[in-house]
Amino acid sequence: MQLDIKFYGELSDPSDFSKELLEEFLASGYAVEQKLDGVTYIKMTSLYYEDLGEYIIKHPKELCRDYWNRLVADTLNCGIMEFIRQLCITHATIKKLTRNEIDFCEIIGDELDARI
Repeated sequence: MQLDIKFYGELSDPSDFSKELLEEFLASGYAVEQKLDGVTYIKMTSLYYEDLGEYIIKHPKELCRDYWNRLVADTLNCGIMEFIRQLCITHATIKKLTRNEIDFCEIIGDELDARI
């Protein structure tokens, strides 16, 4: 399962979601619409991040792998410093989402060691 996990404060285009998923997120309070200069964006709410944190705690390897795959894809043509910056942001995000219970770098390090 590949999830398009959102980061705190990240604004998304409504087209990033299927119509059904967007309607569900808006109805459940996981997302809100935010307008900037007349353009509608989607912002995930604190409820989404609280529930996501709980889900990550229950499935740390799978969710950290999803974050890792997104990190790699997003930094594919970037320099090493941009990759390290994004790695640090991802690590801090996972720590915050899970109230310091999950260490992204440790889990990904173990996953990478297992592949060698």
